Amino acid sequence: MRAIFAGGGTAGHINPAISAAQELCRRYPDAKIMFIGVKGHMEETLCEKAGFPISFIRVAGFDRRHLLKNVKIAGDALKAISDAKKIIREFAPDVVVGTGGYVSGPVVYAASRLKIPTVIHEQNVLAGVTTKLLCRVVKAVGTAFSECKLPKCRKKVCVGNPLRAELFGISREEARAKLGIPQDAPFVVGIGGSLGARAINENMLALMHAAPETMYVWLSAGKGGYEKVYPKAPKKPGCQVLPYIYNAGEVYAAADLLVCRAGAITLSELNAMGKPAVLIPSPYVAENHQEHNARLQQERGAAVMLTEAELNEQLFLDTVFGLVNNPEKLKEMSVASSFMGVRDATLRFCDLIERVAR
Repeated sequence: MRAIFAGGGTAGHINPAISAAQELCRRYPDAKIMFIGVKGHMEETLCEKAGFPISFIRVAGFDRRHLLKNVKIAGDALKAISDAKKIIREFAPDVVVGTGGYVSGPVVYAASRLKIPTVIHEQNVLAGVTTKLLCRVVKAVGTAFSECKLPKCRKKVCVGNPLRAELFGISREEARAKLGIPQDAPFVVGIGGSLGARAINENMLALMHAAPETMYVWLSAGKGGYEKVYPKAPKKPGCQVLPYIYNAGEVYAAADLLVCRAGAITLSELNAMGKPAVLIPSPYVAENHQEHNARLQQERGAAVMLTEAELNEQLFLDTVFGLVNNPEKLKEMSVASSFMGVRDATLRFCDLIERVAR
């Protein structure tokens, strides 16, 4: 098995590819895996940490605000296709897999022109532009949600979002014992993403100040937000501000409630673990797709959505305390979240990759 994965820009595009690559290596001990990404972007760090080689092309997303800049971007995209073809020819893969982000466009298109079997994966409820364009040339499209609409596409297969294996295998009680959190203490975790989210950081900071001493509140403020939030946090035993949560499996398992954006991978992780959430979708993403993700979670009873337009400190505190003080409601949300979860998505996606490769 020789496979190339292309995905980048955010962890939400890269981690599913890494999870699938690791599963292929488990199935085929002599597998040869390569990633293609953009130099200096997150995929470089995550792939190297996971132990996978990565090659680079130069490509950028289209600028919706400054249209004239797109002339150069289009030129770079054409060169990226040429560069991708060279890498693909040298590696000679059985299959090329795209998991989103603008880097996957030129790579998957180049592979299709070279008659290499291709698969793409769409993580969101609302399909992105790259998926809509590539679904015409690929052999199969794996989607995370059955509600994902791709008109006239007969290649769609709902597989769920491939997830990190480290998220599973530890109970709430075991996780709390390991983290030093009392079994009966309310525990709320805020996740601002790898780069941080100001709306989450500011409101979680307010929650720390308002929380009783018996309540545990942790915040992953992101590399950009940590230095701003940490000095303002109260010195309470149960309050912690971190730049990033690396032991996500333990922290998620121990938490009663999570506060986060509505990125597709984050939601899939919470659903797979049966965790209730307060979602604050980012309004700064393409086609406002995070609000579509969050709205589906709310409609299914797994989460409460607060848009940034309506968000204020009092509404946030009322929402969080209202849930924390209502264990029955949290239990209902947990059941609804579990019902949406797909724990074997990595296996399903790799089954699809294998079928296409054959």
